[in-house]
This record gives sequence, structure tokens and C-alpha cells, in this order.
Amino acid sequence: MTLRLVVGRANIGKTGKAFDAVRLSHAAGGKPVLVLPSLPDVRRAADELADSDSLGFRVLTFDAFLQDAWDRAGDGRSIVRGSTRRLLAIAAARKAGAGSGIGELAAACVTTLAEQRGEAWREVQHSATGTGACLISTIDHYRESLLRLGLVEREEAAFILAETDSVPGDPLVVHRFIDFTPWQERLILGAARTQEVLVTLTWEEAFAPTRALNGLVERLAATVTVADGEPFHTEPELAAVADGLFSVPTKVSPSGCIRFSLAEGHEAEAHRIADEVQLALANNVSVGRPVSVAVVFRQPERHYRYLREAFDEAGVLAEYDVRLPLGATSFGSAVLATIQFALSGERDLLLSVLKSPFGGGDRGLTLALERDWRKRGIRSPITLIDDLWRVSKDLQSVMRGVKRLTSRNMDASAARLLADEIGRLFILGYGRGESVVATDGDDALAHAAVQRVLSEVATIDDSTILLKDVADSLRRSIVTSNVEERPGYVQVTAVDRIR
Repeated sequence: MTLRLVVGRANIGKTGKAFDAVRLSHAAGGKPVLVLPSLPDVRRAADELADSDSLGFRVLTFDAFLQDAWDRAGDGRSIVRGSTRRLLAIAAARKAGAGSGIGELAAACVTTLAEQRGEAWREVQHSATGTGACLISTIDHYRESLLRLGLVEREEAAFILAETDSVPGDPLVVHRFIDFTPWQERLILGAARTQEVLVTLTWEEAFAPTRALNGLVERLAATVTVADGEPFHTEPELAAVADGLFSVPTKVSPSGCIRFSLAEGHEAEAHRIADEVQLALANNVSVGRPVSVAVVFRQPERHYRYLREAFDEAGVLAEYDVRLPLGATSFGSAVLATIQFALSGERDLLLSVLKSPFGGGDRGLTLALERDWRKRGIRSPITLIDDLWRVSKDLQSVMRGVKRLTSRNMDASAARLLADEIGRLFILGYGRGESVVATDGDDALAHAAVQRVLSEVATIDDSTILLKDVADSLRRSIVTSNVEERPGYVQVTAVDRIR
């Protein structure tokens, strides 16, 4: 069949061509599939297409598309998911006598091998000494876990599907990506052998900002169509930035479209941004224009805490499209400290939970208990837990429940018990049922992320996983907001996700 590539700069009409391909196929009785980079993109596109068409097609992320294709044409094994993969890699490293960092490295090595060789990576035999031997042993243990549990790597599944004629999509439309991973590229090329595939890319020949994609365009070897819509910018200042990025700068007469605002340090920067946003909002309202403001960073996570404090102080409503480590959220930090205290018995970890919003007790009583422990030199985990009744019997119960799990393998039953205790910890901070106060968005996402990991632990139901492995996996977990822009809200996002 054919692979068509629609290219052009940003906001020049590629979306229209992608959606037209979906609509025309649907009207002709086809079964188009639209693949997009993120869940907000999927929701937005589904809503937009539903305005003019009844939903007779699928709109998916690439991971969901792969899962759907594998469910239809796979060999019965399950694709190993992120949390499960991390847990198995960490457990494999422990069995090899290594730390969880080696487990992460082993998982990365398996990804590279599977991308290059598909299932053939499982047949590779190596020998090494020192740290290399430890890494190889970890990979071997991880491979045994996949075999025992009937799991397949995502890259292996894509490799297998690319060789079949069973990739869904009539046509397959892949839109809004700025690049592809090797497994995504392989699946696109595999699908193009038997069906119509349309890919859009922000790329222009001899255009400096998109030069990095030249190799991808050559590998796709597609029929290229250049989108011919009008550029979204009209001001000379904006045109100079868009056209001259990474090129020799040219002088243009200032028209006020671009402002430079300077600050020193993240905190000062956040307050400077809040002032600029308030000014932009006021200017839009004064001239009756729709309010649409975005704050864009290369890595918004690095600026998130300061920016949120500055926006809250200034009364600026914002949606934060960020990916935070679990421990960077209040609830995630309390969960990690709870489990780590159960494992190590360190008094300061228990105190950090007591002093958090999830301690369940009066602050004055908490400080009095801390003074008493330090005065008496109390460090025994058993005594520390026994003394918790003086502040919070509910937290005492949670700590006892988690502590009991340190002597068990994390099978399905243990995972459910831990999930129950984590749920009780959340209730200590936010209440239950109708008494729940407005839950902080980060904490709600963190709670969902923890329960998702524990659900996967229960699904694995593997006696080789320990509470320590779960703690290591949670420490590396990422909380993703997947927010969509809302009218009246400032959108804080990464440069590759801005619309």
C-alpha cells in the first residue's frame, strides 16, 4: 500500500488534512484509526471530530494503539506495563545481588535489545566480570520473570506485529508527533506494507529548527505532501522568531509583540511570570479579546513548585501539564516515608509522616511526642509505633499494618492489604465520603498512581516481589496530570506539548 507524509511548519494546516482523511474514510465505510501523542490530545480530537461525525472510528495514544493491535493479533501473552516492568527489574536486580539502579539499567538494556532484535534478544548470551556480570545476571533473572509470567516487552510486540498483516487502521493516521521511537517507527512502516498510512510531521526541508528530523523523513521514504495553509503569525517580530530560529538573526522593528522580562533565580522568575501573566490577562480583557495564555518551559517540572506558589499568591488560575516524581507530592512523600519506616525503622521517617497532613493528630501533641522521644532517646520501631496512640490511633493502626507486611512476599493478598493501608492514610488527610474536603489535585493523582502500582503487584501475584521492591518502584513512579486547557485558565506546559 502507501505511506503518505504531510509536512509543514506548525499551525499551517496539517491537522485539517489528518482529520479530513479520517472523515473521508469513515464516510466511505472504512475503519480509520487516529493515533495521537497524549490523552489530552485524544480527548480533544475525539470531541472535535464528534462535532461533525458520529463516532465510528477510534482515537488512541500510540501505547493504546499497540495494545489494541496486540489484543487482536498477539500470541496470548500480555505486554508488560511500566510499573510491572519496573517491579520485575528491581526484583531481578535484588536476586542478582545488585541495587535497584542496576535493575533500571537492565530494563533500559532490554529495551534497546528488543528494539533492534525483537524476541531474539532473549537468546543473546554474554559473559562479563565485575559490574557487567551483575548486569547480565539481572537481565537473565528479568528474562526468566517474563517467561514465567507470560509477558512480552512492548518493543517485542511491535516487532512481531510489524511482520504481520494485522495492524488496525483503514487508514492509519498518525498525527502531532514530533518524532518516533524505534518501535513506533517500525510499526508504522510495517502497517504501510498492507494498508494506507498517513503521518504528519512538523518538518520543512532546509529549515534549521526541523533539521533533526531529516533522517526520519528519509527512513520513512514516503510520498510527501506539503501543507499549504497560511502561517498563524502575521507580526514581523513573531515571523522573525519563527523563521529565523537557529539561524543568523535579522533585525526587525519592534512592535510590542515580544517582551523580555528578567529575573534572578527560580522564585523571582516565578513572581516575574505571574506579573506578566496578570498584565496579559488584563490587556486581553480590556480590548475584549478571548483570554488564552500559556507559560511554556522546556522542563516545567523544575519550575512547578515556585510557579504554583506565585500563581496562588497572585490569584491566577492555572492548569499544570507536568510530570512529577511521586515523592514530590505531599501524599506521595507520606506514602514513601511510611513504607520506608516499616522497612528501616528510622524515627525521622515516622516523624515526617506525623508532621505531614496525613499524620492524623494535633500538631501540638505531635511536637510534644517528638520532644519526649528525643529526650528519652527512643529509637526502637516497636516503641515508636506503640507510642503513636498519644497522637493518632489511626496512624498507629496504619503503621502496624504496613510493618506486618515487611515479613511477607508481595503476593496478591499482601498487595491488597497494602492498598487498604495506603487508602486509610489518604483518608487521614482528606476525610471520607461527604466529609472529604477539596482534595489537592497532586495528591489525588499521587493516590491514583500508588493504587495503580499496587493493582499491578496484585495482578502479577509473584512471590519473588518484596515490599522493598514495591518501595523502590514507587520511588521511581511519575505522577502525570494529563490536563487539558480550560477557558479562563493559564496553561503551564512543556514546549513540545503546546498547542
